Amino acid sequence: MDIDRVMVAYDRYLRFVASHAPTYKEYVLNVDEKMQNPEFLGDTTGLLRPKLEYDPHAAWEIVRDELVVKLRPSNM
Repeated sequence: MDIDRVMVAYDRYLRFVASHAPTYKEYVLNVDEKMQNPEFLGDTTGLLRPKLEYDPHAAWEIVRDELVVKLRPSNM
């Protein structure tokens, strides 16, 4: 995965749909809160193949550590 291209796409998307981009702190707090919500966590169940193992908490750690960290001002 080309992380820089993902971040460019994210920036372009936000310019189209949002009046301001969330800060790193806002983004992390938002998703951390959602990760406590069983309904949010269960949303992927119907999208995945039966018997496919998926750990949303592990996935969030990877996304946070590889992508969301790029939202920190020192990474811009």
